Amino acid sequence: MDYQIVINSKSGEGIFQNAGQQDRLRQVFTGSGHRADLSVVEPDKLEATLKEKAGSAGDVLIVGGGDGTITTAARLLHGTGKTLGVLPLGTFNLEARDLKLPLDPFEAAKKLIEAETIPIDLLKVNGNYCMCATVIGFYPALAKARVNFHGRSWWVKSLRIIREIATVAVASPALDLTINAEGRSYHRRTRLTAFSPGGYQESVGLIPVRKDLSSGKLTAYVSEHLSRGQMLQAAFVSSRATCSTRKR
Repeated sequence: MDYQIVINSKSGEGIFQNAGQQDRLRQVFTGSGHRADLSVVEPDKLEATLKEKAGSAGDVLIVGGGDGTITTAARLLHGTGKTLGVLPLGTFNLEARDLKLPLDPFEAAKKLIEAETIPIDLLKVNGNYCMCATVIGFYPALAKARVNFHGRSWWVKSLRIIREIATVAVASPALDLTINAEGRSYHRRTRLTAFSPGGYQESVGLIPVRKDLSSGKLTAYVSEHLSRGQMLQAAFVSSRATCSTRKR
């Protein structure tokens, strides 16, 4: 196989800016008899590099970075027939978790060599593609603080995001939401709504996990928690789906 690997140089605490770590990653592929073309690029050159690789003759494009980097790659690869592989190097690595990949990038690379190629759903929102979820409500303000989470241990990240939810959520205005699906209208007042390709497992914790990556369904999760205490509760317990419809 001909693997092309593109890594965001700032992801994973910059681990792959080190030439020795680059050689170690190449060895995972070449040691198994494959070809590996590795590019470690700055964030401002990332999309152009991904676009170039998407049009190349390689069999598989493996992308190392956070969920934003992975989503950009998925958008560029959509419709090309090329396979996308994920190296988890972000803060939360939602897509890698959904794909049940090891969070260590070298172990993930080994898993990718052995992995079966499967189709997965993409959510299209205003011309952009989403692999995990698109969120309306207070989340954009919360996401701006994620840069401060990089380089911290997992328990510190968890405490930080809980604190941010407590302070940001109740300061953001509640929204009047209407969802039209299959001839019915759903009206809700909400501070947070997520739309996901596929549904999530009922679980406790900050990181949700999708249960089906190729269901062909769009699921809407609408939080009706409006107070500070309710929002903190919602941070730990998955909300139930308000509606689930076939994607158009």
